[in-house]
Amino acid sequence: MSKQVTTTMDYVPATRLELRWEELDAEKWYCHYELIMPANFDIRSKDGEDGEDGIVRISMGGTEVSGSSPSTYYDQTKTINTPFRDGAHITWDMKSLNIRGFIRHGDTINEIVAAIHPNFEEEIERLRVKS
Repeated sequence: MSKQVTTTMDYVPATRLELRWEELDAEKWYCHYELIMPANFDIRSKDGEDGEDGIVRISMGGTEVSGSSPSTYYDQTKTINTPFRDGAHITWDMKSLNIRGFIRHGDTINEIVAAIHPNFEEEIERLRVKS
């Protein structure tokens, strides 16, 4: 089980796990699962999206889905759907690698806070105060 807290790029660390939705066409979406890390002055560095220059995106997998947009909205908060397999993997990998995880769709970026976090409810409240 995990929860999401909407945030801004100001609070997103340079090294992170990320699920990123890309629209392939009107009925198809692809969710990239990536490890992102800084790589300034590194040959692997590419100009990133949304002004993220000097980063490396290492693919950890991905999922293609058909249907409507992956974003759903509840009670004025934006929750972005995660593919089942990659959603589980990012939760496990966050714990194993001890790094934070995020999910992006369009201009919305949410931090994923996993129930396996030792202070799950406290972490949710700490993040709500920041955003």
